[in-house]
Amino acid sequence: MRTSPAFARLAVALLASFVTALAQPRLTAQDGALVFPGAEVLKATGESAGRTYGEAWDAGSAAGEEKFLGHVLHKTVAFNRAAAGLLVGITPEGAISRVHLKEGPPIDGEFLAQFAGKTADTDFALARTLEDVLSVPTMLKAIRGQRELSETIAREVQELVLFAKQMRAGSSQS
Repeated sequence: MRTSPAFARLAVALLASFVTALAQPRLTAQDGALVFPGAEVLKATGESAGRTYGEAWDAGSAAGEEKFLGHVLHKTVAFNRAAAGLLVGITPEGAISRVHLKEGPPIDGEFLAQFAGKTADTDFALARTLEDVLSVPTMLKAIRGQRELSETIAREVQELVLFAKQMRAGSSQS
C-alpha cells in the first residue's frame, strides 16, 4: 500500500507542529509572578519565533481593579549543553522588572539583578576592566569565572527586550 504525497506532507506538518508545541512551554501565572511580584493573572499569551509571551496582571481586590503590570517573555536557551527557561518581565514603560532563569545551571542572583531597569536603549555589554565596572552608566559585571555564560544571558535578555519593544510599537499602531 502506497501513501499519497499529500497525506505524507500532512503527517509531517502535524508531527512538526506537535514537536514545536512540546518545545515551547505555556506560560503560567506562576511565571508571571517570578518576574512581577504580585502578578496573579496571565493573559493574552502567544508565541512568536521561539518565544512565548503574555501579559501579567494584578487582579486587584474588587471587580474592575485589574492593573496591567507588563509583559512576560520566555525563551528556551541552551547553556553548556543544558536547556533553561529564560523569563524576562518588561514594564509598560519598556524597562526590565526582573530576569529569572527556570531550570538550567545555578546563576548568581546578583548577576540577574543587574538587568532590572534596563531598556532596549540600554547597553548590555559586560565590563572587561576595573574602569568599565566604575563607568557610568554601569556595565554588567560577569558571573565570576563564567564570562561566556554571562555574555549568552546578556545577549538573550537583550533580544527579548528588543522583541518586547517591537510588540509595544506594533500595539500602539493598532
